[in-house]
Amino acid sequence: MLRRATLPVLIFVLGAALAACGKKKADGEDGGLSFSESGSTGVSGSTDQAEQAAKDLAADYGVDLPNGIVSAADPNEIYDAGNMIQMDGSELYINVKDSADWVDSGSGLSDGMKYISVSAAFSDYGSGMVKELPDPGHFYLIELKDENGGTLDPGAGGTGGRIRPVTDMSASEIRSDAAGYYNAARPFDPEELDGMNVWLLYEVPEETREVTVACWLTDDFSQPFNAAFRVGVGKKEENHTFGEMKGEEIAKLLDTSERPSLEDFGWYASPSVFADRTTGDYRDPEYDEREYAGGWKCYIFRDVREYGLGFEAHLANLYVENYQPEEEYEKGWVDVRIDWYLGIDGDGNVTDESGLPDTLCGHEWFYYNRMENEDSNYPFASFSFEYAQDAALGRGRYVNEDREEYMMVLVRADGENVWILDGVRPAMTVMPGTEDVPVPADLSPSGKASEKGSASDAEKSSASDAEESSAAGAKESGAALAATAAGDATLDDFGWYFDDAFPQDGAPLTQLQDLGGEWKCILNVVTAVSGGDQCRIMVGRGEIEYMGYKVTALLHPKEMHSFMVSDPDNMETEIIDKPANIVMNGDWIEDVGAFDVISESSGLRLVMNDFAEKDGIQYAYGSVFNQDTEIGEAAFFRAR
Repeated sequence: MLRRATLPVLIFVLGAALAACGKKKADGEDGGLSFSESGSTGVSGSTDQAEQAAKDLAADYGVDLPNGIVSAADPNEIYDAGNMIQMDGSELYINVKDSADWVDSGSGLSDGMKYISVSAAFSDYGSGMVKELPDPGHFYLIELKDENGGTLDPGAGGTGGRIRPVTDMSASEIRSDAAGYYNAARPFDPEELDGMNVWLLYEVPEETREVTVACWLTDDFSQPFNAAFRVGVGKKEENHTFGEMKGEEIAKLLDTSERPSLEDFGWYASPSVFADRTTGDYRDPEYDEREYAGGWKCYIFRDVREYGLGFEAHLANLYVENYQPEEEYEKGWVDVRIDWYLGIDGDGNVTDESGLPDTLCGHEWFYYNRMENEDSNYPFASFSFEYAQDAALGRGRYVNEDREEYMMVLVRADGENVWILDGVRPAMTVMPGTEDVPVPADLSPSGKASEKGSASDAEKSSASDAEESSAAGAKESGAALAATAAGDATLDDFGWYFDDAFPQDGAPLTQLQDLGGEWKCILNVVTAVSGGDQCRIMVGRGEIEYMGYKVTALLHPKEMHSFMVSDPDNMETEIIDKPANIVMNGDWIEDVGAFDVISESSGLRLVMNDFAEKDGIQYAYGSVFNQDTEIGEAAFFRAR
């Protein structure tokens, strides 16, 4: 670590040979710029070799450089967003990562213009030589393009072909992440800013879909820039917080007279139909209690027929209220109140529960994106959610005062009703969350066309043919495991795991949104006991829930098998005939495509880092730990 301060100098020598894919030409002293385009801008294959060489060199000095780092900026190159580069002439590293339409305010905008935010992160990699982040006025937009790649006139905000960031937006106009608004030079505190995202605000033409950001630390425009990035501009939706809603919208959300119906949860009953309609439309809420506050329609159910305890479901209204902040804005205490409406059992009986007193789950710890039971008091309720088609869709759990655990599904519409499909809506014949509990006749949705219009006979026939073709293909390609992936999990289901048949040639699953929902799972661990090592194998169901980068894994053990490693033929089997649940919370690690979760009640920890799909079957593989000690393996699979 003592030699770390000299590392950038050594890496700079190595990085001087980096090839430039997008070259800058100086067309005079006035700062006019033009660019010669190659097949792709940013870091080329030769840069990948230089990157590896830089990582190898850094390792000799005890420094672990992250993936994607370019050791020294070529002052003639425009880099792709996402690369961490050392700014020319400085020990400061910068990573410009993304840009999006900024919709919190229209204050001060000219006609035909909009704001965009550009996200950046800085580091000095421990050199200790960086004392200040430069004035954001040094970061210019020097090129703007529309969605077709055409160059745009910067308009009134441009000066000499360059656009300075907006640095005078008032704090009252910044409704989220005010601390990250990069509008002035600031001291570089490694503990606070090293790796932290800050964002620059620019005024650009409405058609802008790509920008080039360049920094001249000296503003000597006749010289090469110190760093430059080409960045796409993503469309950003309105925040779904009460701060974005009108008074009557809030009142409607809090109005218990609008009771839920089973049809509100059709998206949960027919996930394949819903997924087809909402592909690419998912977005996560902010880590902010205001995203959760207010009223929700709620479906609570418990299916423990396999243990002889039957099925029950409830429709209710749920409210998150009485927020008491602690420390940062995203932490504090909330009350969760459940206003019961209807009860439904497995025999189709429907009971009016509106006269029951509300259930109060009081003083729950709100932590970023979920409620946690800090004081071990019951009843308790927790959920996370995501936005799709202007509706908020939540999943979680409810535990009553007798410690009986229920699944909980929530929805509230912030715009369109997500389940009202254009054309014909599939009829809901079974209760959401089950495959065989019929919907009571009195509650059966119509399944007719929505008010938005009806599909033509040709459209219906085409859709039916497409569904039959898709189903036939899936049946043929996934036949080997399709039947196995349904029903209760048993040890026999995991022959592929014991045969080391994880599909290395399968299509990788790299997005967390592809992994949510139910799986069959196996945990295979070896631990020391008196007399030697014991192998224990747990088989059951697992469910992955997420919001943002926070992950909850719920494991429901069904079978336990154990034997001494020295005597594998003498195996004991225990069938778990009463509900059990292991709750594990943690994080999605986007850079490596893995999630790391640990049990709420023990040191059991899962790190799942290998996900693939082949022949209609999804697989997941990872490691099991006791705290930080690896003790075995975990494997999941399911049919899709």
